[in-house]
Amino acid sequence: MRHWKSLVAKPLEELCLRLEKTAALLPVRFDPESVHSARKDSRRLRLVIRLLKGILPREQKQWRNTLREFRCELAETRDADVQIAFLNSLENPPAGSSPESLDLFKRYLEGVRQDSTEKLKYASISLVSSGLLSRIPETLQWVLGEIPDSQAHSERVRRDIVLGGVSMVNTLEERSPVLFPGGNANTFHTVRKAARKLRYSLEYLNSLFPGPLEGYIEQVRALQQHLGRAHDAAVMAGTIAEVPKITPGLMVLREDREDRARARARLTRKR
Repeated sequence: MRHWKSLVAKPLEELCLRLEKTAALLPVRFDPESVHSARKDSRRLRLVIRLLKGILPREQKQWRNTLREFRCELAETRDADVQIAFLNSLENPPAGSSPESLDLFKRYLEGVRQDSTEKLKYASISLVSSGLLSRIPETLQWVLGEIPDSQAHSERVRRDIVLGGVSMVNTLEERSPVLFPGGNANTFHTVRKAARKLRYSLEYLNSLFPGPLEGYIEQVRALQQHLGRAHDAAVMAGTIAEVPKITPGLMVLREDREDRARARARLTRKR
């Protein structure tokens, strides 16, 4: 395979291999970091498939749907892990919060994690046994093998990929104004998703055109971090509100998390 084809195929092949290994281990060696890695790789893989939709067969839409379903199973477990980790980090809980409610809330989250973990194990087994993560790179290799090794074809394929990345820039630009002013948890999450897609697009494009995009990737990553912390705070505040029995004793913690979300939002607007 010519050099440009290898550059196109290699990131997708690596993602499929890494996700397959992680998903195969989840049912037997479950840990929060593996869940986080699988979630990130499934998102990256969906994005790369989207950027390559111009050369992949129609089946690529079903691939993306399958990966999205798997990621949704990962999401509930990951959200519970993040909230439990935050509670464990509280050396000095907010003044006025109820220790009994904090303990009850933690046990509630551990129950959510246990239930979601069982569902995730079955989803992992299903994904690996389907053979999808082997079929995707094999299909791409076949498609690339059918494309002539000419400069014109190389430029056309890479141009289509770049145009896909440009669409991510446009999406972030369109959605960013919702941050100014009065952004809420939903609008910030919308911008966060757009920023994540743009960053993953830039990382893939950087594998095709090494060097000039690295600075932009770091800028988008910094934006993601601020939006992500605001989102984590909003998720916990929302979870507390959904549990009537313990909400009265956790109002102070809920207000503290909402304050953190608003503070992160203000910092993000400044950037």
